[in-house]
Parts: sequence; C-alpha cells; structure tokens
Amino acid sequence: MNRIPLLPLAIILGISSTNAAHAVDEFINYQGITGAINTPSANTLQTGTFNFLYSKQVERLGKYNDFHSFTFSAGLYDFLEVSGRNATYSKDLGYGSDLSANVKLKMSFIPKDWFSLAIGSQDLGGAANNYGTDYAVLTKSFLQEQLSISAGISHSDSALGRMDGGFASVRYQPTEWLQLQAEYDAVDYNLGVSFATPLDWLNHKAQFNGSILLTSSNDDLTDNLYYGLGFSIPLSSSVTHNLSSVHSEFKEVEQQTVTFSSLAPQAENELFDQLSQAKARLVEFGFEDVSVGYSGNAKLFVSLSNLSTFGRNRLDSLGYVLGLLSDTVSISKLEYNLDFTENGIVTEAYQGTLDNYKAFLQGAANSGVIVHTESLTDKNLVTWVGEKNENSVLFKPRVTLSPDLSTTMGTEFGVFDASVALSTQIQFDLWKGASVNLKQVNQFYETKDFKDGEVYEKYKQASGLSELSLSQTFKLPANIFNMTTLGKFRHDYNFVKNESYWASLDGKHRVEVLLGRYTFGGTAPSIVSCNEFFQFCRDLIEANRIEIPDKNIGIVSYKHYVPKLDLLMRFDAGKYWQADTGFSAELERHFGDTTVRLRYKNTDTADGINNEFIGLSFSVPLTPRKEFNKKYITVRGANKFVYGVTTLIGKDHNRLTPGTADTAYMANQNIANLYFNNHRSGQAYLDRNQDRLKDVYQQYLK
Repeated sequence: MNRIPLLPLAIILGISSTNAAHAVDEFINYQGITGAINTPSANTLQTGTFNFLYSKQVERLGKYNDFHSFTFSAGLYDFLEVSGRNATYSKDLGYGSDLSANVKLKMSFIPKDWFSLAIGSQDLGGAANNYGTDYAVLTKSFLQEQLSISAGISHSDSALGRMDGGFASVRYQPTEWLQLQAEYDAVDYNLGVSFATPLDWLNHKAQFNGSILLTSSNDDLTDNLYYGLGFSIPLSSSVTHNLSSVHSEFKEVEQQTVTFSSLAPQAENELFDQLSQAKARLVEFGFEDVSVGYSGNAKLFVSLSNLSTFGRNRLDSLGYVLGLLSDTVSISKLEYNLDFTENGIVTEAYQGTLDNYKAFLQGAANSGVIVHTESLTDKNLVTWVGEKNENSVLFKPRVTLSPDLSTTMGTEFGVFDASVALSTQIQFDLWKGASVNLKQVNQFYETKDFKDGEVYEKYKQASGLSELSLSQTFKLPANIFNMTTLGKFRHDYNFVKNESYWASLDGKHRVEVLLGRYTFGGTAPSIVSCNEFFQFCRDLIEANRIEIPDKNIGIVSYKHYVPKLDLLMRFDAGKYWQADTGFSAELERHFGDTTVRLRYKNTDTADGINNEFIGLSFSVPLTPRKEFNKKYITVRGANKFVYGVTTLIGKDHNRLTPGTADTAYMANQNIANLYFNNHRSGQAYLDRNQDRLKDVYQQYLK
C-alpha cells in the first residue's frame, strides 16, 4: 500500500482553518496515552480528569489485531498523566490479557507559548512486553492552537518497529467536536479522525469521545475496522470542578491573631436566643453530642460529633457550623471555639472570629479559621444553652453498606474476573473511646473462574460474619492517639492489635505504628482428593488437617502532606500479613473526596522470593455528601471505597500474586478514619481546601 505523505497533509490541514478557533484537545490514543493515533504528544490529560477508553487495536505476535483494549487514565497535574491498560490476547475476552501501566511527565517549567516537552514510558510491567516504549517528544501549536505538530525519538520493544526511532504527528481541530490526525510512528504512516461531544451538551461535567483509523501504510491496519470509544469525567464532584476548569493555585494562608473583647450585658439575652436557634438546627440536621454555649468575654462555644452527618469529609461539618453561626448570630466582634469530637474524644478544635468568617463568605480570601489539636474551652466559664451533649452518640448504630470485591485483571485466564459481595458493617459507641464493630459479608455473584472447581475458587469471598471487634482509644499528650482492638478478623482469625498515630499541628507530618497478632481459630482442611460420601474419605481429610501458623505484623508508616500539590506521600515498612517483609511507597492525589493513588510495593516472602508491584487505584465515596442520619440510626455507604489494579514488574509472567504488603486494614475501625478525617486534618489541609467551606454553605444554607 502507498504511504501517506505527511508533510503535504500538514500543509493542507494548516491552511483550512475556520473562523472560530478551537484548540487541539488531548485524547487518549490506542496506546493508552494522549497524542495522535499511536504516537504521543508532549501534552497531558487535563488536571483532575478521568478518562476511559475501549479500543480495537492491539499488537500481538508481531502484527496488529482487532482485539480488545481497555484503558483508564487520570490527569494528576498539568505535568503528570498516568494510565493503566488491559489488552486481550485474542477476540475472546475469557482467553487472557496483559495488564500494563503508562506514565508521561511534562516539563512544566517551559513557557507554554514556546513549546511543550515530555518524556514517558509505556507498558511498565507488561508481561508480554509487546509495546514497551520509552520516549521523548516535543509539541508546538500554531494557528491559535488549532494545529499541533509533535516530533520525538523513542526506543521500543515492538516487533513491528513502532515507536522504535524518530516519530512525528500532525493534529488539526477545525471544530470543537472534530480532530484530524496524521502520523509517522517510526515505521508506518497512519491517518485517523477523533470526535467528541461538545462540553456544553453535558454541562461541562462529562464528555464522550471516539476515534477511527481511516487508513495506514501497514496492511494489517487496513484489513479491519480499528476504532476507540471513551468518555471523560471530572474526578471531583463534591466541590466546584468541571472539564473546562482546574483548581486555582494554592497560596499559604497567613494566620491572624485572635484578640479578646467583652460581651455587653444588654446583648446577652439576644445572644442566648440566637444560640438556642442555632443549636436546635444543629440537632435537627443530625449532628450528635451537641453542646452550645458562650462566655462573658464575647466567645461562643460549640462541641459536636460529625461523623454521622458529614462522614465523607470533616470540612463539610466545619463549613456548615460556621455558616449557620454566621447567619444566626447578629452580634459583632464575637469569637468562636469549636470542638469536633468522636466517641467523646476531641479530634480537632477551631478558633476564629465570626466577623472574619462572614467576610470570607462574602468573598474575602482568608477564612481566618485556626486549627488546634486540643480544646480551648474552659468549661467552668461557659454558660451552656440547654443540655450538653444533646442527641447522644452512645449505642446509636451506624450501618455502612458497600460492595466487597475480590477481583483479578489482566491475567492468563481472562480480562476481568470477580467475586462480588455485599458488606454490611455496624458500629456503635459504648463509652468514651470504646466502640464495637461487626462486618457481615454476603456474596451474591461470581464470574466463571471464581466458581467451585475453577482456578480462582480459593479466592472467592465467603459469606458470613467477617469481623467482630471491640476497640478502646485513648488520646495521649502531644496529639498521639492509641487504639487497641481485639476480636475476629477475616472470618477465621482471632486477633489483638495496637495502633498508635501522631500528626503535627499543621497536618503535614504523620507517623503511624501498627502491631498485631492473628491466630487461626482451628485448623484448615488438607488438600485430599476423594469422595467425601464415604466415611474413610472424611476420616482421611480430618487426619490430615493443616495447622495454620500465627500471623504477626509490625508496620511503621510515615506520611507527608504537600498542600501546594494537594498530595499525600506515604512510606511504610515492616512485616505484613502474609509474613512478607519489605516496604511500599505511595502518592495519593486529592480531588475533593476522590483520590488517585500510585503505589510501588517491594517485599520478600518467607521463602525469600522477591515481588515488586506497581499499581494505580482510585477511591470514591459511595455515600451522599450528607448521611442518612436519624435519631436512632445512621445508614450510609462507604466514605472511601477503593479499587485499583496492580501489575508485577521484573517478571516474565503476570500470574496472580496476592497479599503483598497487606496491612490487614479494617475500613471502619482505624484511627485515621475515625479521628483524622482519613489523613486529611490540620491547618495545611484546611487552608488548601477552604473553598469547600463556602461550597457547603451554598449547598445547605442558602
């Protein structure tokens, strides 16, 4: 087939501009990266955007095939794009597939009007290694950014020679919904078209896109129809964010000193009435353990528990309480002290002036909220409005419903297999610091490979009581929390564990130590193949039962929050659930209540076998922003449901290797979730996300 001349095509596209300028959009291509058909550009996916693409072009056994490819991508920053790709070995989705990772890093220090420069790598960890590529690429825009030209150099493991040498592409976007593409991928010339729904169609909250390979100099790419279909959505939905805007640049907030004045005697009655109204609304809204009061030196006091009201994020409770006080209390020059508690323990305290906060709601840049780790309230000087600790949290059940998944992805046995269960967790407080937690799992669906007698049978979820535990937490000096938990874990283990957690006042530094001992409640059946109908078979199985050794874990973790990037960096090391020892490192990017995680794990098994993994995961809330909270019960979904994929690196296979760096995590019974807002506490996190305070005010009080 004749090759397509790239330069004449670029000239034709360049002179055919329309009146309205539409900058070239960045779409995920067939290789799972932003760029033209099979080659990258030097730009990245828009910050805070998630993209999914299904396409029908896979390189396999030295040729292109119309197999299935599934790619999910995220724009973490304007300089960083990550994606995972699951490509099948055949047209049969159950035959097997290869899971790999892609990453692109853009040099953000280069002025945009000069050019863009990026480096990247494809197929990190891919077992088949059909499209492993390292590249560097430069992109320059022309004609009011309607025309984008890219050129670069790369090294590739492709048997076809794709991306193994110099490459180039031209993309032209005459309208918002249409983009023409032409490229040379170091061996073949390709011509294609991409299209997308205009952003206005779905109110800038989602966009559908597609692509078609029109023609190519490679005969394999002309024998079938090769296409892609996908969509993009913003990662955050709890605060203002859409597909045509990004978060504003973060600036450190300068804290102001709180001064003291006196409350005029004639204003006291008026203040009492206004605080009575505010307290009634707090209780009616669902807050628990509510106490409201004031003192003669013009200070307001509010103490409450928020986890059953705004369980997704503590800042929503702060924004609601301060917004309500701003609307209800008319007296000026008042200061406030707020104590947020959980199970009778102060988790975080806030101080500021109502005048300053009212100015913030009217448009001022600084909320003026100062974070403390201890209560500033001298209760002996407070005049309380009504009863203290109204709407008690004690013995009130919190029911959490969420899916429980055991899955495999990108293995020799299929693209995706799963065992799906409904998890029902019930938690209630007994006394200060003490709580009971139970978890019931009911499996209701499994794919073929998880059925009895199939390859993943032993990984199928068991129905029954999975967890039953009692915890006691103490708050120690210097903002150290200590929780001791004992009970039943993962159906069959009796356990006792101790967790200690410290966070700095600004929330940038955190240290956690976890120690646990898990004892199997009995013995496990041996692997004996015989007919259990006969007594001798049952006797043989019983005589060969296996003793399960105790599991002892000891993990030290350090976390550092970078407010400018809204990024939590984690590092932990120690001995994990499967008796493997080593470390893991993680980057967690926040987008409101949604997070994207990049993780690296490196541990040695008890037999000395080293395993390295890289992984990409997402966490999303599966519960409304405000919980379904009534007087005697709270029903909610998971406030942080995590799902992700990992792939082995440094191996010539992608067989299932479960359990690496497993910390025996209990979702509802850990210090970070109960007391530290899922590692999102402190002054730095509040300052970085203080616009959320306005957002909750607009949604619930206006």
